[in-house]
Amino acid sequence: MFGDKLKEARLAKTKQAEISSKADVRNTTISNWEKGVSNPDVEIVSSICEILDVPASYFFEGMASKEILSFSEKEHIKNIAA
Repeated sequence: MFGDKLKEARLAKTKQAEISSKADVRNTTISNWEKGVSNPDVEIVSSICEILDVPASYFFEGMASKEILSFSEKEHIKNIAA
């Protein structure tokens, strides 16, 4: 799940407050992502990758097939990971 990967990478690097400040979102938003309550927009994933110094593929490897992404989301992820 995206939230688990986000929390793992964040704990190794920084605090929620730093991510929220740099990504221009609220701390509660980061918390909701980590808990799986919601997910970031695809556009924000790029910022998160830069902040945490991880490739986009880190978040999407091993995703269950029931987690469906639209074609444009897949293309955006592919472009970020390239």
